Amino acid sequence: GKRVATASWDKTAKVFDVETGRKRVATASWDKTAKVFDVETGKEVHTLKGHTGWLMSVSFSPDGNRVATASEDKMAKVFDVETGEEVHTLKGHTGCVRSVSFSPDGKRVATASNDIGTRRRRYSTSRRGRKSTAKVFDVETGEEVHTLKGHTCCVSSVSFSPDGKRVATASYDNEARRHRVE
Repeated sequence: GKRVATASWDKTAKVFDVETGRKRVATASWDKTAKVFDVETGKEVHTLKGHTGWLMSVSFSPDGNRVATASEDKMAKVFDVETGEEVHTLKGHTGCVRSVSFSPDGKRVATASNDIGTRRRRYSTSRRGRKSTAKVFDVETGEEVHTLKGHTCCVSSVSFSPDGKRVATASYDNEARRHRVE
């Protein structure tokens, strides 16, 4: 069969028939956890814990062995899909981490943040010259390898190019930017 998963404000996740080739799906939740489900059975495999704020985004590594999470607690985390154990906490943002994405080779994770301030000010422009950023982390070490600057408001989304040499960011400042990360 072919399947795709959705998440909703009504606290449900649904799996629809569309081919993915994956045996697991993950959801992010306001209860500060991510959940990993078996696609075939629909049963929960793991609850990924450790964040102290709402989860905003989840992303699987290309090989399906890791899940990265983005949270309101100013951190992203990387988990092992088979064990459900936390592998790394990715620190360095000063605001809510809104989006997370693995590089095509699975060796890096990019994060998008509202480094300007709290969730309530996500649409405001920066104060005293502060800027929101995206960051790139090494998956094996958990170390920050790049800080991507240029936005004047919350960075809401981040994604690697297919070759992994660039990261695209989108922001509430009404701009999309392209950054070299090789």
